[in-house]
Amino acid sequence: MSKTYKAGLPIALIIAGLAAYANSFAGPFIFDDKDGILENPHILHLWPLNEAMSSSPQSTVAGRPIASLSLAMNYAVSGYSVWSYHFFNLAVHILAGLTLYGIIRRTLLCERLRERFGKHSAVLGWAAATIWLVHPIQTESVTYIVQRTESLMGLFYLLTLYSVIRAMQSDKPSIWSAVSVVCCGLGMGTKEAMITAPVMVLLYDRAFFAGSFGAAFRRRWGLYAGLAATWGILAGLIWSGPRSRSAGFSIGYGPLDYALNQFIIVLHYLRLIFWPSGLCLDYGWVIVKDWGRILPPMIVILSMLAVTAWGVVRNRRWAYPAVWLFGILSPSSSFVPIADLAFEHRMYLPLVGVTALVVSAGYVLLERRSAKKMGIILTAAVICALGVVTLRRNNDYRSIVSIWQTVLDIVPDNPRGHNNLGYGLQLEGKLDEALAHYKEALRINLSYADAHYNLGLVLLSRDKFDEAAACFNQALCIKPGYAGAHCNLGVILASQGRFDEAINHYNLALKARPDSPEVHNNLGSALLAKGKTNEALDHFQRAIKQKPNFAEAYFNAGFALESKGSLNEAINYYRQALKFNPDFDKAHYNLGNALASQGKYNEAVTQFKEAIRVDPDYLEAHYNLAKSLKSAGRLDEAADHYRRALKIKPDSVEALDNLGNLLSEQGKFDEAAVCYRRALAIEPNSPEAHYNFGVSLLSQDKFDEAAGHFRQVLKINPNHTGAAATLQFLLGKRK
Repeated sequence: MSKTYKAGLPIALIIAGLAAYANSFAGPFIFDDKDGILENPHILHLWPLNEAMSSSPQSTVAGRPIASLSLAMNYAVSGYSVWSYHFFNLAVHILAGLTLYGIIRRTLLCERLRERFGKHSAVLGWAAATIWLVHPIQTESVTYIVQRTESLMGLFYLLTLYSVIRAMQSDKPSIWSAVSVVCCGLGMGTKEAMITAPVMVLLYDRAFFAGSFGAAFRRRWGLYAGLAATWGILAGLIWSGPRSRSAGFSIGYGPLDYALNQFIIVLHYLRLIFWPSGLCLDYGWVIVKDWGRILPPMIVILSMLAVTAWGVVRNRRWAYPAVWLFGILSPSSSFVPIADLAFEHRMYLPLVGVTALVVSAGYVLLERRSAKKMGIILTAAVICALGVVTLRRNNDYRSIVSIWQTVLDIVPDNPRGHNNLGYGLQLEGKLDEALAHYKEALRINLSYADAHYNLGLVLLSRDKFDEAAACFNQALCIKPGYAGAHCNLGVILASQGRFDEAINHYNLALKARPDSPEVHNNLGSALLAKGKTNEALDHFQRAIKQKPNFAEAYFNAGFALESKGSLNEAINYYRQALKFNPDFDKAHYNLGNALASQGKYNEAVTQFKEAIRVDPDYLEAHYNLAKSLKSAGRLDEAADHYRRALKIKPDSVEALDNLGNLLSEQGKFDEAAVCYRRALAIEPNSPEAHYNFGVSLLSQDKFDEAAGHFRQVLKINPNHTGAAATLQFLLGKRK
């Protein structure tokens, strides 16, 4: 085979990967992306590294610092725009495919396989790696963003083995051995399934190079010591129980039930490899105790394991791909219970074993029959067919609604499917449809806290506060530490002026989610309403630290500072709020007020106009814009905004009164009189309208009418010094 041809194979592999995932870049954040990305404040910082490598407890990336860091890198590039996350996922997947190509090609060139496979090692490596790359079962690890935990771990796993192979074939193996240990350590920091890597490397060495475990240890004891040391990294990460609710022996079913059901599930995985139809994001698999369903797959899988064990004992080369399949599946498909019995992303690396075994077996069979052209045609057909199915599967991920609809098409009674479809519909504004799915989720499982919570959110959006509160309380009965439910109960209570109760719920929410910027912001608002300005500021600052682009927290901090008289600091915070949300009308309004109070009327005018651009019916902004325009000497513009305010609120006494004053200053007394009379018709006992009308009449030398209005002011408010002094002056003038 020519060097040019060999060089073209990796390029062809890259093209195949790009083609299969060309339509995956617009898929939104779904499912566990919410807690791993959208509600994970740690990804908002790239520095310090320990912050970027942290995550909220119980989230998908908790205890997986390398995966967390990768998300922080994506956020630094594109914020919450999904394209960079998808680009990273696909890049990882293609790099893993290239690494797999290198592993298979070099394995087939080793002394024990060279005679049979060496001549076509590159083509066979390419075929196996490309089939693995474009297989639709991989979409869950590539298109579903946060499941990069699986694909990124897979890349480090493959790089660990590839580096070991290079070390075995090198005259100076120390560098490659060091690279393999580093990659293994990174994998341990990405996902727990990496635990099997040192063992799989040892089995590989024994099968293809050393010939026995003893020889492997004698030749490369330092390498194995280094690989084994990386287990310490994983042990340290697991020790704190970052996802204790999703795995362990207190999940709700025992290890025996879990293990027995895995026979059914592993056989299902194998079926998907050879016939990838009915792919499902969330099977909602429940424990089966019917031996009639357990026994047949159990016999099949145990028979496969027995044959594999025999092959390993006899050191048969074909046994290694089978060991790879079962060995890598063992952490998730043995006896340690995991909350979700089945997920397709668990087959990301195990698929390598099946693909390599099928391709090599197919090559041997076709070679004996001299049907190499048939092999090429079959390989091309399989790659194209799998690529088309992958494209179609990627299309299911185009929206939250579409992916969860496919789940319900396969598993109609999946409560989580109904809940998440409802969430997607709620985001699209289809609240009635969302409510129907939340209620269906609760019909299937009345103890489903998330469905109660989401139902409460819809009711809250419709201002049905009592019903919403009942839903949040029900969620808390099922899941006492539910941060979102505590937070939204706090919102309801704060809206009713029950700030002490609201503060209590916000504090309970912070116990569950101490890193939630939204809860800190809400708690700060409640404290501010209680007059605890310094405490409120502290929580606003924490919210900003955890979420540096949190416009509302900057606004609230500015408001708190303004209430303390720290006007310049408040202005800076309002400007920061507008930096992150240029359409924040209240921030424009408050900034305008602060600037006006400093006599910066033209700058204030700009801010009020921006507030009105965002909300043309912002009544207070029209008022204060008119006042600033008047102070800036722009009287006609000021009058225009008072008139616009009156179109929004025709019975506004304040606007009528101020417009009357402005017209009086311009000498337009008749128009001013119309304004004052309209104001008094609406509010006959308005001392300001009577007084201002009196002043206007006085400037026209209509002393008797003016005096009548001043008397009316004093009748309403006997302590009005302006009216009393003016009336006394008029009476004295008459004498």
